Amino acid sequence: MSPIMIRTPVLLYKNIIATNTARKDLIMKKKFKLSTFTKYLLSYILPLIFPIIMMTAYINATLFTEMSKMYQKESQLQLKEIGITFIDTIDRLKIIGEHILMNREILPEPNIQDVNKSIKTIVELKKYAISNNDVEDIAMYVEDDSFLYTSYSTYPINKLSNLPYFNKNIPDNFGNIFEHREIYDIEESINFFKDYSNYNILSQVMKIKNKNVLIMFVLKKDAVNKVLDDNIYYFLDKYDNILFTNTKDDISLYENNKKYVKTSYRTEKYNFNFYKYSNYEVLFKDMIRIKKIFIIMMFVLFVLGSALVIYLMFKNYTPIKAVSEKIRANHKSDVHSIEDIQNAVVSIVDENKALKQSTQVDEFLYALLNGHITMEEQFNETINELGLRSLNANAYYVAVLYFKDYDISNREIDSRPSLTHKDLFKLVKMTLNNEAQGYVLSTFAKGKIIFIGSCDSEDSNSPVMSMLNTQECLKNKVENINICLGNSYNDFLKIPQSYLDASLAVDYRFIKGNNTIIESKNLLVNQDFSKMYPKNLFDQIQYFIESGETDKLSDALNQFITYIKSTDLPLYYVKGLCYNLISIISEIVDKINVQINKPKNRLSYACVLVNYDTIEELVNVINNIANNINMYLKENEELNGNLTINKIKKYIDNNAFSQNFSVQLLADEFNMSYSSISSFFKYHTGETILDYVSQLRMTKAKELLLLNKYTVNKITEMVGYVNVSSFIRKFKQYYGFTPTEFIKQNRGNEINE
Repeated sequence: MSPIMIRTPVLLYKNIIATNTARKDLIMKKKFKLSTFTKYLLSYILPLIFPIIMMTAYINATLFTEMSKMYQKESQLQLKEIGITFIDTIDRLKIIGEHILMNREILPEPNIQDVNKSIKTIVELKKYAISNNDVEDIAMYVEDDSFLYTSYSTYPINKLSNLPYFNKNIPDNFGNIFEHREIYDIEESINFFKDYSNYNILSQVMKIKNKNVLIMFVLKKDAVNKVLDDNIYYFLDKYDNILFTNTKDDISLYENNKKYVKTSYRTEKYNFNFYKYSNYEVLFKDMIRIKKIFIIMMFVLFVLGSALVIYLMFKNYTPIKAVSEKIRANHKSDVHSIEDIQNAVVSIVDENKALKQSTQVDEFLYALLNGHITMEEQFNETINELGLRSLNANAYYVAVLYFKDYDISNREIDSRPSLTHKDLFKLVKMTLNNEAQGYVLSTFAKGKIIFIGSCDSEDSNSPVMSMLNTQECLKNKVENINICLGNSYNDFLKIPQSYLDASLAVDYRFIKGNNTIIESKNLLVNQDFSKMYPKNLFDQIQYFIESGETDKLSDALNQFITYIKSTDLPLYYVKGLCYNLISIISEIVDKINVQINKPKNRLSYACVLVNYDTIEELVNVINNIANNINMYLKENEELNGNLTINKIKKYIDNNAFSQNFSVQLLADEFNMSYSSISSFFKYHTGETILDYVSQLRMTKAKELLLLNKYTVNKITEMVGYVNVSSFIRKFKQYYGFTPTEFIKQNRGNEINE
């Protein structure tokens, strides 16, 4: 017997006692909430805390509020100045537009082809552009004309993307631009050109000689930025469309964002909205620094004041202090009133009695399971001393209850809420106490509980009935429960053997499934098994998955379940068969990924396939995977077919001149039958495989004959024919004359030339 195993119950008892002592300390501390000590402490601390809190609140409520108001006023004044400048710019551009259109010499001839004739228009536009520091360029377009005139040059309207301030998004049908009403007023035109230019472009339309004339003002990129600082700005029109911003971020990122301080201004003219967003930490960094220093000072003041209060309290509260020191010296715990001392002592005595009783019972039951109790006299004496009357019986057995995913699987079911391991143990203990005679033990493994039971005899059916009733009671509260029942024995010394029987039966839930009772006496774990590998069944499953015959696949998988459950196979052999089935599915998925030239993670089921606990779960997973593969193949049927026929053609091109080439070898290479590959090839190419091979061979033979280097016999071998007569007959059938006649005819043509 191992010394470590003997000391284990003693160490467990000491750990439990230490844990209980710590818990009692916590309970005693909680009892002091309304004690004299606490009241005495609060009478000193509260007067100190109250002015500190009031002072801190006052600073936050006044100083920072006033600073924020001052900043809002300054920001609004700044935005007002920016808004006035922006509107003045628009008004100036309107006046310039009116002057341009009043200048009759500036209007070009329609559809002018000679660039020299447009110089006058270009020069006049240049004058107006130079006169305004915010304008990069001025462009003019007359309705039904074929050219756009700028202060630099003339551009055909179908090649406006060549302009430095237009991008490739500018439409080719620029002549239809007058259909858009936004371009008629400067204040509404900015948003219209945002998709076509990185510049801010404003436009207006006027009529001259019954024709619409479009004037476009291209603003310099720094025309607006030069009046802005490092804050975030948004200029919006009356429809809340963004006219200008100095950031790429969406305005929603800053709206209602506590990290930014918002300032707004709305102009009376044009109803423009100007928004400014300032970073709070940057704006008030000096005030935040002062605030942190102030809070630290208040905290230091509080700590110093509290230390002084505690010192004076212990100094002056001598009666309770004296009692506390004595109790602390004798019981290693803190107490601060006579009532607390009395209540704590009574509580500790009562709970220690119950804890000692429970610990002794668990220690004894674990000793039974581990085979440490070997004397009948010791066994009888202990069960009488601990009051374990249920163990005073004729026969004994052990059951292991295994709960899968008890703490996460039931969260969506109202009638079966999630349970902790502690709650699960209480539930099982209460149920077993009602249904069977024995004692429940918890384990360190979550979801595993041990039951040591007693019955009338080894042949008694009561253990099975008790476990059935237990399972019935628990199934509405916990799902996926397996009860593994060890054999019953008349001798208490066989309790470890029954525990071993039940532990071995746990793994058989893989075969038996969830929510079952597994009796160890029904497991044939010591027999010699020599079963035939079900190759035909695996071949059928593979074929049905590849062909998409889901109904036949379900039948084949059901046969697989029946085969495993009806042949009493050992557990390791069953797991081997299932892992082989996983390998088949993985190979099919990999082959599909390669055929359709997709990344391997496009159809990856490895993690899903290995995550099962019963054969039924595995079969359900494989059925779902087969359906997904079938749907995926149908979605990629055309692509898959084109890629496969190209591979077949490439294989034929590389092997058609071999004398060993045959359609059957080709079919084997692509895992297809003779008839399937023949039909597949003709469907995608319109000709048979043999016709395609004959064409390759005849073309090659004709090239070799033209070289005049090889005999007919040699060429017959080089193009893949075994028999010369067959080659000559096929050549004549293909070209209308024999190889010899072809050579003579070719030489005659060379002589004539």
